[in-house]
Amino acid sequence: MSDDPDYDQVITVYVTNLDAPTIEWVEPVKTGEIFTIKNLKPILLRCEMDGNEPIDKVAFYYWDKVEAKEVKIGEVYEPPYEIYFDPSPLTLGFNQVYCYAYGPTNPGELRISNLKHIWIERLTTEYQIHMPIINK
Repeated sequence: MSDDPDYDQVITVYVTNLDAPTIEWVEPVKTGEIFTIKNLKPILLRCEMDGNEPIDKVAFYYWDKVEAKEVKIGEVYEPPYEIYFDPSPLTLGFNQVYCYAYGPTNPGELRISNLKHIWIERLTTEYQIHMPIINK
């Protein structure tokens, strides 16, 4: 903030890095539906390239609410960008699961996609996967 009343405004600038790789969850994730899993099974997480920029790797994570930290599920270095996830460490309630794509980097430069997330809700005896609605 400035002492000059003519400059006492906050301006927000949104920047899109067009050089960063882009990814999107694959079908049926784009539908925005809810899927229920009654037995504890690994969940297949899969995303695909959604742009022209090259991808070096895709990394999958979940947020550990108890420890307040992200936990890496794993990384994939070539398509298909998919990994099996054992949901047993998730806490009751909603849990964020997400992925990033990383592009080739030059020294001192990190090219990373926007966060792509889904929600996995752990209920007492089942899991529900809540897919985001994609607006393109």
